[in-house]
Amino acid sequence: MIVILAGHGKIGTAMLESTQMVIGECSNFFSVEFHKGEGPEDIIEKYNKILEGRENEEVLIVTDLFGGSPYNAAAVLAMKNDKAEVLTGLSLPLCAELATMEAVSAKEASSYMKEAGKEFVKSFRDQTLEDEEEL
Repeated sequence: MIVILAGHGKIGTAMLESTQMVIGECSNFFSVEFHKGEGPEDIIEKYNKILEGRENEEVLIVTDLFGGSPYNAAAVLAMKNDKAEVLTGLSLPLCAELATMEAVSAKEASSYMKEAGKEFVKSFRDQTLEDEEEL
């Protein structure tokens, strides 16, 4: 499975670099940047460039913002490609989790990440209260 990290500005590239800092090399991960003045067609072109020659592989595109241009462009691609899944909520915990998953389909990864994502947001105060209750 190919994973494309995409978002506004350089967040996709920064997230890829951060994931590699934490996990190590992620050879199946790619990033797409979206800059001011670009449109959805530019993003679709960037997605297609990554997928060129990889038509038989599944792809999971993870974007930063539901309904944003990178997400909408990914949705257009997914409508034409049944091997493509689109997920939003780009974050380092999500990327790290994806990088450690082995031999799963894009659909399985997407489903799993929707559930696992609930565990990625933590509150210091809530966690402290839980720790105190355990004592």
